[in-house]
Amino acid sequence: MEIKRIVTKNKQIVYVAGDNEFSAVINSENALIIGYPGKVITRSHQRVIDKLIAKAKARDGVGSVQTHTGLTLAL
Repeated sequence: MEIKRIVTKNKQIVYVAGDNEFSAVINSENALIIGYPGKVITRSHQRVIDKLIAKAKARDGVGSVQTHTGLTLAL
């Protein structure tokens, strides 16, 4: 599953995994907020989330991570 990094017009950093299956955003306090639409995170999606977290920490210096299930982020 591909992880895309997008910078919006208002300088907000957004990560999108797969075909918009789930997404993440970095807030002003340098925290990565991940929205996962399902109630339970599958094992394959957990691997992708782990890769997304590693990529965000390496590229953007993310301090903390919050994962929310049953939530779709409006980007």
